[in-house]
Amino acid sequence: MRIENSPWGKRTLQLFDSHSIATFPYLRRMRRLSADYIFLDGKFQTGFSLLVSGEGKIISIDNELERAEFFEGTLIPGFVNAHCHLELSHLKGLIPRGTGLANFGKRVVTLRENADEGFRDTAAKI
Repeated sequence: MRIENSPWGKRTLQLFDSHSIATFPYLRRMRRLSADYIFLDGKFQTGFSLLVSGEGKIISIDNELERAEFFEGTLIPGFVNAHCHLELSHLKGLIPRGTGLANFGKRVVTLRENADEGFRDTAAKI
């Protein structure tokens, strides 16, 4: 473990070295990601990559681009898409998983159309 200065002037905690990766196999699932832009320190920046653990935690941010998976668009580290659809809460467990978005939409429409008034009233209160 070492602390080093990052390219944008902040200190970065480098948690793992090559020996650690060999010792702990779960670290091999790490991915290096980059994109047209990465939102860092309140600015859209270029020329950086994120080293992400198999569990989705950011290990480091640096300018190592050679082995990075590149995405068109913008990466926003730490962004949590916290929106939800409370109006669909009453459908939990009624739509099979893994059948695709089109099937999901059809099932939602069908279940809503066939719901009785008591079911709708209960769903509205959730």
